[in-house]
Amino acid sequence: MFRAWKSHSIFLAILALLLASGMAAVLITGVVEADGIILREDFEAPWVSDSDGDLAPQHWEVRITNSDDTGFSKYWSQYDRRRYDLPYSGDYCAGVWWSHSTQDEWLISPELSFPDNSEITLSFWSVYYVPSQEFKSRHNYVRVSTDNGATWTTVADLAQDPQYKLGGGSKGEQSGFNFHELPINIDLSAYSGEPAVRIGWQYCGSTIKVWMVDDVSVTSTTKVGFLLALVREAFSADGWGAGGLIAIVIVAMALIAGVIFRLKRKQ
Repeated sequence: MFRAWKSHSIFLAILALLLASGMAAVLITGVVEADGIILREDFEAPWVSDSDGDLAPQHWEVRITNSDDTGFSKYWSQYDRRRYDLPYSGDYCAGVWWSHSTQDEWLISPELSFPDNSEITLSFWSVYYVPSQEFKSRHNYVRVSTDNGATWTTVADLAQDPQYKLGGGSKGEQSGFNFHELPINIDLSAYSGEPAVRIGWQYCGSTIKVWMVDDVSVTSTTKVGFLLALVREAFSADGWGAGGLIAIVIVAMALIAGVIFRLKRKQ
């Protein structure tokens, strides 16, 4: 009886330590889920000069082909709610107005590093003309580059891909626009592990109507087995120092105590 009580006590003591250190979920689920924010941009801060002198959010790039700014700018710029109620939140968003002349306007994110073995999601709110078979020359591309913009891969075309005919809100139904009715979510997990990713919003064609983008985020969710997570923690904390070794010993003891506990129950 004393031995059984002692085994129970060891098990409970170790479990208490794990609860205190946040490791209990590791043992219970067998995985660690780590959510990370890779990028967050709400376009509220003043835009500054980019690498070639165009105004852009800090560390972003804007590429201009149609420099007409009569009325509203025909290239990506900061749109103010006080002039036109287009931002999703706050007072500002990024946007481009339509023109009868050809447009090929780019808004490009900073260079981003995507973690290994992760689910990566790009999310943003948007105002854009709903996909239509009538206007094949209109494109609201979302593209990804891993070579600093030398080449680009299309991951979405809001003006053509049927899955982006979102909505249900009255503004969209009445005007032919998706007007911030649902967030745009794009899976970028195929780029997990890439160290230098840029995301581009390309407004391409003519008479495309407006395109507004707000509250951009790129997030990662990493799932790893608990032993791998523990080893990673041991190395990141202090190599093979005391903290890492203690963490390994604690989990090993917890596993042994759990086995002992089950064996005692069967006796």
